[in-house]
Amino acid sequence: MLRAILNRIELLPKLGFSKFKDVIDYLKTGDQEEQAHLEQELKALGVNVVYEASTQKLKALVREEVRRVLTNKK
Repeated sequence: MLRAILNRIELLPKLGFSKFKDVIDYLKTGDQEEQAHLEQELKALGVNVVYEASTQKLKALVREEVRRVLTNKK
């Protein structure tokens, strides 16, 4: 969720935050219900929030991103 917000930093005011640090503090202290509410707000704003549950999926995501960057450099 943090990555999704960081990638769309211009949405901070629409989410009710003035700085990215405020989002981090909110998520540290908020419960699951508050986090789910923030996720719903992000989805309503058209932000795709992706969760990678396993290390294997995360490694595959990193490999794909590296491949994409290398392909775009050519």
